[in-house]
Amino acid sequence: MELLGIDTHDGIVALGFLFGGWMLGWILETILLRQTLHLLGTRGWAGEPHLRSATRGSMVWGFTLAGLYLAARYVTEDSAWILRVNLSFKVLFICFASLYFSRCLSALIRYYTEIQTPGFPSSSILVNVARIIALSIGFIILLNALGISITPILTALGVGGLAVALALQDTLSNLFAGLQILASRKFSVGDIIKLETGEEGMVEDITWRNTSLRTFRNTLILIPNAKVASAIVTNYDKPTTDFLVSVDCLIGYDSDLELAEKLALKTATSVIHEFPEYNPASEPSVNYIEFKESGIAMRIFLPVVQFRQQPALKHIFIKRLHTCFKENGIEIPLPKRIVFTAEMPSPTALESA
Repeated sequence: MELLGIDTHDGIVALGFLFGGWMLGWILETILLRQTLHLLGTRGWAGEPHLRSATRGSMVWGFTLAGLYLAARYVTEDSAWILRVNLSFKVLFICFASLYFSRCLSALIRYYTEIQTPGFPSSSILVNVARIIALSIGFIILLNALGISITPILTALGVGGLAVALALQDTLSNLFAGLQILASRKFSVGDIIKLETGEEGMVEDITWRNTSLRTFRNTLILIPNAKVASAIVTNYDKPTTDFLVSVDCLIGYDSDLELAEKLALKTATSVIHEFPEYNPASEPSVNYIEFKESGIAMRIFLPVVQFRQQPALKHIFIKRLHTCFKENGIEIPLPKRIVFTAEMPSPTALESA
């Protein structure tokens, strides 16, 4: 310690401040903060995991910083150094507070967006905007603590803002389009949507530039927010997740239509009852819709609770309906056409005529 110009006794006391700050922060975080959050969780507050993750290490680092400050003040009596120490730790504290404030704000926003009914569209763009705002406030406070006037900075930003806006026109267009999507609640993260251009899938995220769709083939489609905001969107999860799946079938003209209808309803009912979250208020229905060249067209409507269930539902239903019709003599005809031709006169008859 004496090699650094610090008395051994003062060095030990300084290390004691440092270690004591760390130990106090660890005790308070382990006993007070975690137990308080755990108690809130056991009382039914669902935001506990979010806030626990955001505040992890906050008290440890905060009290360690306080202990380091006390240690630095203890080992020096020079007024000039004291001013430097005060300014340095003020800067560190502002940075520390801004960081953890932004983390807690982001955690609370994630929690808030999860509990809304109907669900508010939670996405990374909303969290990132809140984080940027929190860090910007901390940056302004930091400049004020350093004695730097922000008026010239704001003036420069105002003058250069136009050039930046023109250069980043597409980026800003996608950013504000993403905010518009969130505000309008056209769809939320987790909804299954289909765009007029044919893209279809589950909304995974809405970032500052793209909307991410995960297709049923487990591939990811990234669509600029500006195109999504101006597109015609079909949302399969709103206003409810209940969905009707239609299956068309052709039966022969010689088939018993009443029997075919009863068999189709019986098969559809048995299939939909096997799926989880079945809604007993919804029942399948059958309609005959058109006379075709090869037979009569039948359309069966099967209710499902979630859109993502429809591929499996149609797969099982078609197999069972085919077996049921085959066992009961209901014909599913192949495409066919009967052509009648008139007998043409022979070339000899044409010459004699």
